[in-house]
Amino acid sequence: MSDILILTHIDYCPPGYLAQVLDEAQRDFSVLRVELGELDGHDLERPRVVAIMGGPMSVNDALPWPATEVAALQHFIRRDIPLIDRCLGAQLLARALGAEVRRMPYTESGWQPSWQSTAEMLDRLPARVAARNQVAQGFYRHWLNLAFA
Repeated sequence: MSDILILTHIDYCPPGYLAQVLDEAQRDFSVLRVELGELDGHDLERPRVVAIMGGPMSVNDALPWPATEVAALQHFIRRDIPLIDRCLGAQLLARALGAEVRRMPYTESGWQPSWQSTAEMLDRLPARVAARNQVAQGFYRHWLNLAFA
């Protein structure tokens, strides 16, 4: 078991570049496939940072596992550990924080401004990820058809 936990939701949405960066930094990490029940019984006190990856499903889909993951995320939030999300991960984290996740009446696509994270947040990341985050200031491409409220 590792201090870095990565939650995935389908076989073709792996940790990808995040895993590569952690491997290159020689950081140990665990990957759990939530939809396969691998989060069940996992020690939620161990992780010091959690990444919640994406998938093609929605937090609103009638699936058996999102409630378990949302409960785990609420536990991590209470522990005040760093969380990073991607796509479906953002939906799950929004739900864990009590937000409503709903389909927007339109699809938003385009370039949006981004900003640098605080030094405290960057200190918790591997150096390569932190450096990339600093360089990525400016604009990022996005596609979104869900809203969190």
